Amino acid sequence: MIKTRKLAALILLLLLACGLARGESLIALPGQAVITRPGSYRLRGRLSGGQVLIDAGKEDAVTLILDGVDVRSSDFPAIEVRRAGQVRIVLEEGSLNTLRVGKGARAALLSKADLKVEGTGTLDIEALDGHGIQGKRDLSIMGGSTRIHAKKDGIKADGALSILGGSHEVADCQEGLEGHTVLISGGDIRINARDDGINASSAQEVDLRQLPDPSGENHWIKVTGGSLTITARGDGMDANGDLIISGGDIRISSPASARDGALDAHRDITISGGTLMAFGAAGEAEAPRDAGQSASLILLKKQVAGGHEVILKNQAGESLMSFTPAQGWDSVALSHPRVQQGDPCSLWAAGEKVADFVMGR
Repeated sequence: MIKTRKLAALILLLLLACGLARGESLIALPGQAVITRPGSYRLRGRLSGGQVLIDAGKEDAVTLILDGVDVRSSDFPAIEVRRAGQVRIVLEEGSLNTLRVGKGARAALLSKADLKVEGTGTLDIEALDGHGIQGKRDLSIMGGSTRIHAKKDGIKADGALSILGGSHEVADCQEGLEGHTVLISGGDIRINARDDGINASSAQEVDLRQLPDPSGENHWIKVTGGSLTITARGDGMDANGDLIISGGDIRISSPASARDGALDAHRDITISGGTLMAFGAAGEAEAPRDAGQSASLILLKKQVAGGHEVILKNQAGESLMSFTPAQGWDSVALSHPRVQQGDPCSLWAAGEKVADFVMGR
């Protein structure tokens, strides 16, 4: 079932294929462990200087169970899906898995097939010159715990990107999450980005900051649940289409510069649920339109320094929500389900009141 051969300069403690009906399914070649047939494969141990490559049939379903694996590569993705119908990567409970790639690799984990990542284990990714996780088609993150450091994007999909659960920290990246469309419906997501925190745009390598997609497509971002914390040097969330918030807890710190905003959409920004505190520059500030839940945009004459806790209080002085933006700010978009349109509120920073306002006005 498994053909083995000595691999020069590689250490692979255990690579176990299971549940395969017949036929040669995995071939060990110099620099590669190649999976060629459908089935479930459990990986353990260390592979240094090479990669795990899936090159199966275009309709084949392949599952990789990462159960304590450490794959390191200089020039290629640590795990690459070259061809398959659909691929699932399962992070085994209690496992710590590591993918590290050098300057020659486009991504630490690269898939040309639809990809799903799930499970309850941990995946630690470092990409010195590429993306953390890149899907050339649809990409769904359904569970697990991921930690990503990447020169380029943390998690990128040329198709639809969906985050449905798990705990995910994109600690260093160009853009945190990027997809043709982006859906966040669950999980705990923390992003520290050198550019946009979340971007929905065409897969084309063009700058769409000032112009809508020439194809006319709606590259939307939808947040329906989960917890989302973004610190970005560019836009917090940038949709080259609609930005739709119907749930979740969103906290954003974007710079107080005239070029970027906490919320940016080429179409409509709406909110119907969840909590929102989006800090940034007054010159680029946008507030969600009430689609079932009221929102306010507060513009200040004087910038507030970052690093101080900001609290929203209702008329009774009750604290409703808080956040400590890392960067200075002079605008904030706010929404909370317990505050209705016309309700008096106050905003406090570093223990001092900075604004009285009426929600929705």
